[in-house]
Amino acid sequence: MTVFERYLNDVVASADAAGRRVKLPEHPQAVIQPGDLERALNSPRTLFPPERSEPREHLRLLCTFALWLRYSPPGHVPHHLASRAARLRFMVWTLPPRTGWLEWCSLTLEWSWTWPPDPDDYPRLSREMVLAEARAARDDWLVHLNGWEDDPWLAARHQRDPDRLESDLRWLTTTWPQPRRGKPAWPGGPGYLNLQPEGVQDRSSYHRVATDLAELHWLPRGSLRSASAALLPDRPVTRLLPWLFPLAALAVVGLFAGGLVPAAVCSALVLLVLGVAAAGAVPSRLTGLILLRIPAAAAVGQVVLLSLTPRWWLAPWGWTVGAGLLVIAALYLVLESRLHGARRWWAYPRGLVVAAIGALYAFMLSLVVLAFVAPSVAERGECLAGWWAQDPWSARTLIDNCAGLNSGQAAAPAGVLLLMTGWSLAVGFAAQILWDDRPVTAPLGRLRRVRGSTP
Repeated sequence: MTVFERYLNDVVASADAAGRRVKLPEHPQAVIQPGDLERALNSPRTLFPPERSEPREHLRLLCTFALWLRYSPPGHVPHHLASRAARLRFMVWTLPPRTGWLEWCSLTLEWSWTWPPDPDDYPRLSREMVLAEARAARDDWLVHLNGWEDDPWLAARHQRDPDRLESDLRWLTTTWPQPRRGKPAWPGGPGYLNLQPEGVQDRSSYHRVATDLAELHWLPRGSLRSASAALLPDRPVTRLLPWLFPLAALAVVGLFAGGLVPAAVCSALVLLVLGVAAAGAVPSRLTGLILLRIPAAAAVGQVVLLSLTPRWWLAPWGWTVGAGLLVIAALYLVLESRLHGARRWWAYPRGLVVAAIGALYAFMLSLVVLAFVAPSVAERGECLAGWWAQDPWSARTLIDNCAGLNSGQAAAPAGVLLLMTGWSLAVGFAAQILWDDRPVTAPLGRLRRVRGSTP
């Protein structure tokens, strides 16, 4: 089976033909009856003649149908079939960028092409015309995918097979997405779906589509891997961007756990400053990958904690509260991923990964706040000056004017930091739900960038 035939079977015309053949109109103004139109969209094989025919004829019929769907007068395609029509057009016109233009030219050579709206404009399906149709179909299909919950056909499709929607999202930016379980691999690995004419380097239209996919679909589902693959399609090494801060933060945690507390504090401060500077330097379409809304929420939780009495750093068992709040925050992220459409067993790893990144953000903030902020602004903060710089696992004994607090005993710095981390993350998430109705993985900012991003 050739690449074209498999693409036709698995992607474009996956359903078996049922019932009589649907006859294509002879000109754009002709009407296809709604029942025939729905059957042809559900199973494009009904367009093919019953006798055995070549792939070239199948492709010609599909292109003719796709052009009719595009150029037929308003109202000829009912509203409830619009999403199916957009998907078929997109899958038909993106065939040559996926399989190669040489094969496309060999299939379309010597066509008797008399149907299009103006045969003088389209004597043959040129590369420019195909790519223009592909971009228009992609934009239409993306609009329907962005509102999939309000589309009965897409919602029912997702209900039957939750993986189908994510597969549709990957086809928008990838030549050959990873196959679903049980399917043979496509030729070659996933690559950037280039719909620009030859020699054109402008990727603004692709970036707009990728930004929409990342902000409206992948990040709410907690899929950092898919979001980075869409936004950074060329070099796989650049997809490490979302993991740079977590990896560096893990090194800081290692310093703290090993007793090198002053080094850990200074490293955390430098890391936070560099992170803010880097967030302002990268293209704005990529800032969503850094998950800036999470440290912003954690900072709100820190402010709330600093306004409380000294009990939070005196209680020896306060770390159990922090651990419990971390678990609650992680389960909330799993639930949020699930509510935004992630499949049940995908929601757990995605939510837990985001929770781990959030915990590292919150730990870095907690370390800096405990070292530099709490001694200055917290109630009885003078008692915290310098006490964190000793063994992080041993309880502290308060001296001088602080000896009267809790009989002179304070919790171990490690326990205090665990409490601060869990508290700031959980309380910050709760606060961000109140200040905005967007998911915690959404890019920071009250208004979504609906027209892509600036370089």
